[in-house]
Amino acid sequence: MKFKRFIVLLVLFLHTSIIGRAQTIYWSMVPSKYVDIQQIGQQMFQVAGPDGHLGVIKPDGTVFLDTVCDEITPFFHQWALLIKHDGKRRKVIGCLCADGTYHLFKDTFYTLKGIEFYSEGLLAVENCNKEKVYIDFNGLECIGSGKEYSRIMPFSEGLAVVFEKKGTSYLIDKNGKSVPIIVTDVNGITLTHAFNAYHGVALVWDDNGNYFYYNVKDKTVSRTNKPADNITYDYLFRYSAEGKTPQYDESFTVREDGNVELIVQDGKYGYAATSDKKILLPCQLADATPFVDGYAIVKMTDKKCGILKCDNSDVDTFEIYPIEKDVRFSPDETVLCKFKASVPKSLVGQNVTIAVKGINNVISKGEGYYAFSYRPKSTNQAFEVSILSEGLELFTANVVYNFKKIAGKATTSSGIQKPSEESSNKQQQTDKKKPNGTKKQDKKKEQKKEKKSDKKRPDII
Repeated sequence: MKFKRFIVLLVLFLHTSIIGRAQTIYWSMVPSKYVDIQQIGQQMFQVAGPDGHLGVIKPDGTVFLDTVCDEITPFFHQWALLIKHDGKRRKVIGCLCADGTYHLFKDTFYTLKGIEFYSEGLLAVENCNKEKVYIDFNGLECIGSGKEYSRIMPFSEGLAVVFEKKGTSYLIDKNGKSVPIIVTDVNGITLTHAFNAYHGVALVWDDNGNYFYYNVKDKTVSRTNKPADNITYDYLFRYSAEGKTPQYDESFTVREDGNVELIVQDGKYGYAATSDKKILLPCQLADATPFVDGYAIVKMTDKKCGILKCDNSDVDTFEIYPIEKDVRFSPDETVLCKFKASVPKSLVGQNVTIAVKGINNVISKGEGYYAFSYRPKSTNQAFEVSILSEGLELFTANVVYNFKKIAGKATTSSGIQKPSEESSNKQQQTDKKKPNGTKKQDKKKEQKKEKKSDKKRPDII
């Protein structure tokens, strides 16, 4: 915010009067070192540190995975790859499951273009010896080590196509063994090409243009006509029209909160209730997303990012009001202005602060009661009081006091009446007219009176 605030750290106690069901927005994760946050799964957020490296956290900031990678691929069959850039190559340093578990690999592997995902529990990669191999979720080589495959494809329905250096291709199973496909109706056929299985059958053919369908389940072969000239294969190297873009998981169902809407004022973002447009969070954010599954990602003006939570179950709201609206004062006297500030139940135990614009001596009186000293300058004065949490302005309201000047003589801080300016002047003129001897006698009488008065007073501790 633009104006200067002086803040006293205080933990608020709750005012528990029931006002009606309300929505409360507060920090789920306070902004810290992260410069970017994206939701990638249920209760799972990808974060970027100042150096650009990525990690994964829970909504409350609990770390799933430290910021150790340069890229996290989309989830495919519940798994994503953790990537480090190595020049122009992309090194696979581990994998992440949609439930938050992950594995970091000991050995060095690189992705193969177009098939950067696990399929049926195996990932096609290139190892440090430039061999095309399949690895499991722990980064252990399962198939291909010592082989001389020129290309390998993802697994589909328990089988995968591999290519030899001479250009021929064939199907292997998950044990790495080639699948024998025998054509019984024609002699002398040697199958040299294959696609992965799609809906239970795999298209295979020879160099002479003889095409067959291999039934994966019963292992039978049936002849088919040559497919159209524009033979296409999909992202799993199957003969199909599903396209070459992997069908990544919808790792979480996006459920936008229809009860809260984004608002903008002077280029800053905040939130309001959709129904009655009541301000739920004043506009103060440099950037913000809508609430999804109860959470929103926001960026502060210092470019740090955090996660907000919206609680729709609160039965009480923020309240700020004066304890004594009418305050009596004497000239040049400092008075004590008292007010009450209460917060919803969802903020119990959180680090909440009170700020009064232009005031630096706010003190807590306990159980949500506060006070500050002020020297009245006018009869009516409004003070802007804010409830904040870790730099986030949660609620702001004006507290108005009616200052009423006390008629008659002012009092000193000890409670002794001070003579008015007029009576003081008259006394000085009378003293001047008195002879010196009389003045000395009056002075002695006054000193005796003061001594008697001091004996009657109790000790002040």
